[in-house]
Formats: sequence, structure tokens, C-alpha cells
Amino acid sequence: MSSSASSIPPTAEPAAARGEPSGAHWEARLSYVICSTQRSGSTLLGDGLASTGVAGDPAEYFNVGLGETAQEPPWKHDLSTRPLAEYLPVVVAHGSTPNGVFGLKLQWWQLIPLAHRLRELQGGNASLAERLARAFPQPRYIWMTRRDKVRQAVSLFKAKQSHSWHSIVPGRSSAPPVYSFHLIEAAQRQIIQEEAAWAGFFDEAGIVPHTVVYEDLVMAYEETIHGVLEYLEIPLPEGVVIPAPRLRKLADDLSEQWVRRYSVQERRRHRRRLLAGLPVTLFNESLRATYLAPQLRRTRGMTVDVLKRILHTPHR
Repeated sequence: MSSSASSIPPTAEPAAARGEPSGAHWEARLSYVICSTQRSGSTLLGDGLASTGVAGDPAEYFNVGLGETAQEPPWKHDLSTRPLAEYLPVVVAHGSTPNGVFGLKLQWWQLIPLAHRLRELQGGNASLAERLARAFPQPRYIWMTRRDKVRQAVSLFKAKQSHSWHSIVPGRSSAPPVYSFHLIEAAQRQIIQEEAAWAGFFDEAGIVPHTVVYEDLVMAYEETIHGVLEYLEIPLPEGVVIPAPRLRKLADDLSEQWVRRYSVQERRRHRRRLLAGLPVTLFNESLRATYLAPQLRRTRGMTVDVLKRILHTPHR
């Protein structure tokens, strides 16, 4: 991994303070990609990095989905109207800071059409990682993940109903969200599949990303931001303090109720599936040896231990 970022001079003035799109008059020399799934905390991380004024302005510059019309960023029109060769300089300009750092947020479903467009633009048989390196200068990768996949799925399911993706922009739905075990399960499956796809991309390209876990980011916000800056080798100007996060947590009591409800239903379904497979397991020697015999040995050992404790306990 190149260490050229260490020579990038710091700057303390964010682009927003100057009232102009970041990167409008300078050339990016280092880029990073926040690789994420929906509701993993990538917006919180990106907002924290942008607040430093030296780590680009990471956003979902290849999100072709429709957003809030009044809140759509200035680059959104260019994404849908310009060819990729013309759009890349626009996106790098918007996502860069004066020290030459460009930030980008990508979700797996956004990477797929981008890969197709890069293949059409560049031609040849290069790998996806090589194509990204041609499009963005010296890319480094940050993998944003979340330990609690159930809460992440509940958050995704609620956001889709309310159209409220973060606390800064209010949602568009006036109807209360409705619980569905099957749709939350589908959301969880989607998250797991997309994370597996990111893992496959890293493995195939030989990339070791810097991993940020949402739960750690929430508990140690400033420390996590500093850790990313160290990984990117971007010096923070002396005296600059990372501000408190602007975004507030959207999860509420209803979210927690859904998490508990889903977890109970999931355990019940798991037990039913185990019971449904019991007849086949009982009549198959290989399955008995694999699944039943170890469980019986554990149960027998626990029973023996309990009996020993009872027998050796002095009676008064």
C-alpha cells in the first residue's frame, strides 16, 4: 500500500465553509472507498470523516435511486445525465478536500452497475479492483460492518417504510410502520449476502481493508475516526477537534420491540426445523453420529456432573 498520503498537507477549512463544492479547484491524489451495506453506519462514519476537513466528503456518488427531491445533492443530476467519462471528474471534485483526498461511499448494489459502466469505458479484461484504481487515485478500502444483523435488518425494514434514512432529512411517510417477520428476515438475508459479496471482492483482489464496526464507532466515535485517519495516513491539523456527530440514532422503543419479537419467532422457527428433521436423523447412521451422538454425550456428561455434585454435597 502506498504511503504517499503521509505527504499530503493538512487543511482545517471544510469545503462547506467556503460555500463551494469540495475539490472544485484541485486534483485528488488519494482516494478511499467506504464499502458498506444499508444501515451499517456508513453515513455516520462518512459524516465524521468529512467534519475533519481533511478527509474528503464521502457520499454515495453512484446511488442511482430516487431521494428527497428538495434535498438531492448537486451531483445527482450529473449522475443521471452525463456519461461516466464526464461524470468522474465531477464526482471527484465534489468529494475531495484541498489536500487532495477524495472520499466515496459504495454499497454492493451500487458497485454492480458502476463495474459495468467502468468496463464499457475502459475496455480490456482488467479486474474490478484494477478498474477502480484507474478511476480513483490510489484507492484504499474501509469495510463498514455491523455485529448485530437483526437490529440492522429491523432498521433497514423501518427505513424503507418511513423513507427516513438519517435524522437530518425527515421521512416522507405519515403512516406508522408495520411489523413483518418475513420481510425483516429477507432484509437480514440481503445484508448477509451483500457482506459476503464484499468479502469475496476483497479476497479476490488481495485487499485487506480497514474494518470499522458500527457498535465500536458509536461507543468510541472520536477514537474510531482517528483510527481511520491513521490508516489513510492523513495528518489532522494541530488544534483541530473532531466535532460531536450530527446524526442521532433513529432506533426507538418500537425498534427494540421488533428486535425482541423477531428473535423469539426466529428461535421458534429454528426449533421447528430441528424437529422436522428429527425422523430423517434418527434413521440415518451418518446423521445420528454427526448430530445426535455428540448431543447425547454432552447431556450424559452434564447429568453425571449434576449427580456428583448432589452426592458430594454435605447434608445438614
